[in-house]
Amino acid sequence: MRELVSCAIGDGNLMLGVGAHWDGEMDPAQVARLKELGDWLNVHDASIYGTRGGPWMPGIWGGSTQSGHKVWLHVLNFDGETLKLPVCPRTIRDARILGSSGRVRFSQISQEAIMVVARKDQDPIDTVVELTLDGPVEGTIRDTGRQTIQATAR
Repeated sequence: MRELVSCAIGDGNLMLGVGAHWDGEMDPAQVARLKELGDWLNVHDASIYGTRGGPWMPGIWGGSTQSGHKVWLHVLNFDGETLKLPVCPRTIRDARILGSSGRVRFSQISQEAIMVVARKDQDPIDTVVELTLDGPVEGTIRDTGRQTIQATAR
């Protein structure tokens, strides 16, 4: 899953090289892995299909994908329960964990967007936080010491 997510947050595509043995049978380990990927995508498909990477650039924490008024934070590495990101040029209207009933507390202050997800609600593979914004974002948001924010509201 992380390889797929890394491609998506980097605004790329993933090509899987899966093939059958000489007798037409698939390797059972590959079949199991493809099923896991399919099960994950059944829940998190909105954060992958039809999206572009950004507006937050990939970092140690993970990265994001976006489409229209939605942004999905793919948090691959939580440091505790809090994720602090450079502020977005749009207002965050809502935040929820995709595929979970877990809660996200969020706030936006002048220089930061802060997301808090309890450890019990974090997914060890990828915690996907869906943000609903007041409009689409154009460009990217880079975390360069909280100085340069290169995104604009459309």
